Amino acid sequence: MPVFLLNAVIETIKYIISGGRKSMQKIHVKANRHWMNDPNGFIYYKGKYHLFYQCFPYEARWGRMHWAHVVSDDLVNWEYQGIAVFPSKTDDRDGCFSGSAIEDEGKLYLYYTGVRYLVENPEDINLFLDEQFVSAQMLITSEDGYHFDNIKDKKILFRFLITVRSEMHGIQEIPKYGKKMTDGIWFLEVRLIISRESYCFLKVRTRKIGHT
Repeated sequence: MPVFLLNAVIETIKYIISGGRKSMQKIHVKANRHWMNDPNGFIYYKGKYHLFYQCFPYEARWGRMHWAHVVSDDLVNWEYQGIAVFPSKTDDRDGCFSGSAIEDEGKLYLYYTGVRYLVENPEDINLFLDEQFVSAQMLITSEDGYHFDNIKDKKILFRFLITVRSEMHGIQEIPKYGKKMTDGIWFLEVRLIISRESYCFLKVRTRKIGHT
């Protein structure tokens, strides 16, 4: 375990012991309002811990997923930074789902799965009918880790066929980017669910991050 992470764990334990059970809520990342879905894009970048989490910022219910953003110096105290990623393109108009973060040459890259409902609920466009949607792997970047241009800077890497969620076919989960240090090749890996019992991994190789 890296020394900085070990120190953070030790400080967290001390914080719990000194504050008792009431401190437990203080050291957990909490949505600033309503509710939060799963966390994504956890990264140490430019001297701060950055964490993003899915949320529907308008009501305490399911809706089009956005990515909220929090930062920390010590993994104990977190500061809310607002909404970093929100639906703004055809391919993510109905939600910004799971993803990951990576840094390259001082730039922060966020990869995530964008979704578009095939049939929106006419009574509530934040929901869909028939549990069918189209998903795509998407990218947005930031020069400082705080500012993200959801209108001009988003990029669609590749799209998938229709997902029938009730049958659990072809659902994309948590795109992960990594670099093979021996030859400088970047790879993007996406898990695809084939059935309720099986899944596979799709791996895309490139020599330049952000390209497929």
